[in-house]
Amino acid sequence: IGKHVHTLAHHTRPNGEPYPVEECQIYQAFHHGFGTHVVDEVMFRADGSSFPAEYQSHPLFREGEVVGCVVAFSDITDRVAAEEEIRQSHEQVRSLLNSTGEGIYGIDLDGNATFANPACAEILGFESYADLLGKHMHNLVHHTRANGEPYPVDECRMYMAFRKGEGTHVSDEVMFRADGSSFAAEYWSYPVFREGELKGCVVTFVNITARLQIEEELRQSEKMAALGKLSAGLAHELNNPAAAATRASEQMVDALRELQKAMIEVAQTGISSEEWTALSAWDQEIQQRATGPLDLSPLEASDREDE
Repeated sequence: IGKHVHTLAHHTRPNGEPYPVEECQIYQAFHHGFGTHVVDEVMFRADGSSFPAEYQSHPLFREGEVVGCVVAFSDITDRVAAEEEIRQSHEQVRSLLNSTGEGIYGIDLDGNATFANPACAEILGFESYADLLGKHMHNLVHHTRANGEPYPVDECRMYMAFRKGEGTHVSDEVMFRADGSSFAAEYWSYPVFREGELKGCVVTFVNITARLQIEEELRQSEKMAALGKLSAGLAHELNNPAAAATRASEQMVDALRELQKAMIEVAQTGISSEEWTALSAWDQEIQQRATGPLDLSPLEASDREDE
């Protein structure tokens, strides 16, 4: 009581600079005759330590004349700390949104965009994420099915997140850019709750055009590999009969040589001319069969390869 309160407890600004009394906003109440409300200054304790303070100062009138002011203040250290924690959390979230390559946007229960990250704007071909805010995202970028048919908003699987309160994952639809072109998209949609109440949903999406092309190339490669195996098997089936015929011819030549040797031996034993003529005719027939083509299909020749 009786102390100069500004000099005692309000003499320095938050940045450490002196706070002249004539600039003090508490004193504005009776200097200008109206109240003030301040939340960004500090006040000092008896031990010299400071704390962030919120105060309100209102003038006191007596017989129409300002005779002073009443100041109500509170220590807002905890509140400032909580606000700083929230600010840092928001900053971290914003940093994540700005650094990720996936498009991310949020929509309210009416389907209008409440936020979007830079990647979202880039993938969709807009100059800035601000161009999306407040826009109905289904009508803007998701209005048509992959087959070209209209996509009614009440059937949209993105909106299932807040219609049913559960997440969805879709990889067989398309989204549209600002210039009207489309791209194959994969997206995830999750509901957003605040204090137990559904507020909308958050959508994360990526352009999967390149991935689908790679998958198609892999499928074609697998088909070609299968065709190659089939061709190799067919070639094996065709080559085996030829090998079998070659071996058979060699065996036939050997048999003919043995036959000729036997005929000479028979001739030496002395046979009639009729018998010799019949034996010679039989020998010629055998030779014609040996030198002529086999009247067999490739599969039949293959079956007789080992005979």
